[in-house]
Amino acid sequence: MLIIDDDPSECTLLRAVLEQADFPLNIQCIHDGYTGLMRIGAWRPDMLVLDILMPGIDGLEVLNRIRADPDLDDMAIVVVTALFDRSDVVQAARSAGVAALLPKPVEARRLLDIVGACLASPVVCPDEPQEYRSNEGGGGYV
Repeated sequence: MLIIDDDPSECTLLRAVLEQADFPLNIQCIHDGYTGLMRIGAWRPDMLVLDILMPGIDGLEVLNRIRADPDLDDMAIVVVTALFDRSDVVQAARSAGVAALLPKPVEARRLLDIVGACLASPVVCPDEPQEYRSNEGGGGYV
């Protein structure tokens, strides 16, 4: 699994959450879109956790470049973003066939649920993106 997030502390936190869950994953963190694309090209991870708002090559551009490569069609992608309330960002992620859209700060349990589902059934995982919204009445997938 590759995590691309320009915030090193966020990347470290996501990695720690995933490592504690004891998933059978080799997890690497990258802090910019350009280096992330280079790593994807060399490593071809099965799963990606991707931030949208990054300097230089942002997450939407990373997403577009991944989906333009037929060899990467089966990569499960979980988008994490502070731009969760922007419909253009949500629509772009959905159009790219992401497995899930999660708002920052990421709720650990939700991330673990999604990663677990993708690992259990990678063919089914990307079909319908899951959005998770937290609100005063409780959170839930929509």
